[in-house]
Amino acid sequence: MLRYIGYLLVAIMALALLAGGVVILIGGLGSRVAVPGTVRLIAFDDLAPVGGRGGAPRVLMQDLDYGGPCGGCLLVARFADGWAEPFWTNDKGYGIGRRRLNLPEGPTVFTVSLPATNPRLDIEAHGSIWLLPREARMLWVDTAAVVSQAAEAPDGPPAAASEALEALKHLAVERQVMYLVTAKAEQYPAVRHRLGAAFAPPGPVLWLGGDQVVQLALLRRMWPNVEAVLVCQPALAEAADKARVSHRRVPPAAPQPLESSAGVDTWSDVVKRLTFQSGGGTGWGDVK
Repeated sequence: MLRYIGYLLVAIMALALLAGGVVILIGGLGSRVAVPGTVRLIAFDDLAPVGGRGGAPRVLMQDLDYGGPCGGCLLVARFADGWAEPFWTNDKGYGIGRRRLNLPEGPTVFTVSLPATNPRLDIEAHGSIWLLPREARMLWVDTAAVVSQAAEAPDGPPAAASEALEALKHLAVERQVMYLVTAKAEQYPAVRHRLGAAFAPPGPVLWLGGDQVVQLALLRRMWPNVEAVLVCQPALAEAADKARVSHRRVPPAAPQPLESSAGVDTWSDVVKRLTFQSGGGTGWGDVK
């Protein structure tokens, strides 16, 4: 009998130590996020096929006071339907929530912030999860061809290219536009905001922050019906070549002084070719 009581006491002590560790961990986290400081939270758009595994909230949290990532931070993603999902950032400041299934087709907006136990109004970010059918007619666009990707809009060139916007509005009537962002993560919110402020056709704004070749190949596999890939940056064009994704060069939103126009299509030419392709002509042919 005493032996069983001893086992019970050992189990109780183990649970007490575990609970104490959790309290210390949460308490330390709470004291950390409660300390005043400059923190930047970025929420990215995610893209998933209809009927697939679903999309997930994706964020990056940076400590601007120390110039590094905010790792080991507890965040909560909230959706309009009442769903709330807690998740942690890793040692590089990135955090990915659990995949959401059965979302409606199109964009679903989410908000990420600190838990209600340690709220800070200045730490909040908004992102979207886009669900698109695999058979969707896709038009990939280098965001740098539409809006400025600079940290701040330059004083000379416009923040948005009017010719590119007009062309995309025409092409988006029958196609789903997908924007590719190659800027630094901290510039991503400004790029997405400029697209919205310029009334660009709606579509997922995907940050290519990892291996661009792998990301482009994966996107191509998920949505094979890509009618055109329009890029203006040489590095993105090189990544598309390595991923075996055919593309066309278009002018950048902010032209460079030494840029050559050789091999670059005008936006009016893009509209004509894709319209001809949709009308039964060969156009550029299928994107292989």
